[in-house]
Parts: sequence; C-alpha cells; structure tokens
Amino acid sequence: MKTKLFAALIVAIVLTACSSKQDYGYNEKMASLFLSCMDKVDETYAKLQDGGYNAIKDNDISYEMNLKDAKGKIKYVNQIKGEADSLAHSALADEFHASAIGYMNEIAEGYFPLLVKYVEEQDSTTRQSIYKEITLKKEQLEQMADQSMAVQTKFLNSAGIKINN
Repeated sequence: MKTKLFAALIVAIVLTACSSKQDYGYNEKMASLFLSCMDKVDETYAKLQDGGYNAIKDNDISYEMNLKDAKGKIKYVNQIKGEADSLAHSALADEFHASAIGYMNEIAEGYFPLLVKYVEEQDSTTRQSIYKEITLKKEQLEQMADQSMAVQTKFLNSAGIKINN
C-alpha cells in the first residue's frame, strides 16, 4: 500500500513538474505573440498620427503602399492568431488563452479594418471621423491588453511560475 501511495505521489510530482514546464513554455510563446500584435498596433497608430497613412489615390505609389501595408497587417495578425490558437496549453491557461486570442481577434477584425477604411477614404471629413474611431478602438485594445495581462498574472500564479516585477 505504501508503495502504491509513494508511486502515486511521484506521478503527481512529475505531472506537476511537466505541467509547469508546459505552462512556462506556453507563456513564453504566447507572450511573444501577444507583444508582437501589440507592437503592430502601436507602430501603425504612431504612423497614423504622423500622417503616414494620408496618401491620396492620385499618388498611386504611396496610396497603394499604404493600402498594402494596412491590409498586410490584417494578414499578419491573423497568422499570429492562428499560431497562438494552436499552442498547446494546460487547463490553467484556458482563461489567459481565450483573453489573448480575443485581443488578437479584435485587432484583426476591428482595428486594422478601420485602418484600411481610413486609407481608402479620400474625403477629409470622413477620414477624421474614421481617425476618431481608430483612436477609440486603440483605447479599447489598451484596456483589453491590460485585462489580458491581469489574467496572465493569475495564470502564472496558479501555475506556480514566479513573476519578476
């Protein structure tokens, strides 16, 4: 009986150690993908604020480059989201996983399509309205990122992974 109990305890310890390694690896990869998406939002918003997406259709090269750039960001985030969604993770990471994927989804389906709409629009009044929508969406994304990071901290604590502040 003691041998079975000892064996069960060893199995539990080994499974916990493996789970922690899996959780650690998962967190490292997901955090990298998450930050990559966050960086793309910040980069494009800075370019938008600097007028970098204000090309007019008459200037075919600049306009086409901006449009290709904005549409390319949608593809990029969808690829990142697909990679993130396929990451194996423990049940402890389920909430963080859903939060991170939701964040990426909002970027791909909300933020970057507005940027494409902004580039395509040629009327300055309408563009200004779209700019305001993009700004509101960016603020929403910042709140979502903060929520995801809070959920991530909860996951890391549950998994027994120490956080260096």
